[in-house]
Amino acid sequence: MNTTPFFSVVIPTYNRASTLSLSIDSVLAQGYVDLEVIIVDNGSTDGTESWLRENYADPRIRYHYQEGTGSPAGPRNTGMDLACGEWICFLDSDDEWLPGKLDVVKRELEARNDSDVCCHDLQVIDGRTGGALKIIQSGPASSNIYEDMLREGNRLFTSATAV
Repeated sequence: MNTTPFFSVVIPTYNRASTLSLSIDSVLAQGYVDLEVIIVDNGSTDGTESWLRENYADPRIRYHYQEGTGSPAGPRNTGMDLACGEWICFLDSDDEWLPGKLDVVKRELEARNDSDVCCHDLQVIDGRTGGALKIIQSGPASSNIYEDMLREGNRLFTSATAV
């Protein structure tokens, strides 16, 4: 693995030790291994740190604790500051990625090597049954996504975005 990973995966969490393994396992199960996982704990009181250290010894996982900010934006920003990767991907601590997601994202980034942001559709799954509820579309692609978002609304979904 390079000293500078291609992907840094930032996972903000708050009292989600019970669901965090879904997120972490979905990242570690990617075929793509040139990555780091940055868990930013936003003031958890449920033993997240000890649970993480007991269950994961992967050197690609980094843990950072900070006092709670009241929203996931603070730990996402902290994660970006801590990231060493060329690209930063975000994953919420109660979300998971499908296998091969990072391979697809990397291929798209290489095909469009002048991109600043990559976002894809998001599938919503029923947590009780595992059945697909809906697909939320991120598109269409744009050469000026920031201006388009001001006019048309947000089209970037946190767990489906790389910057």
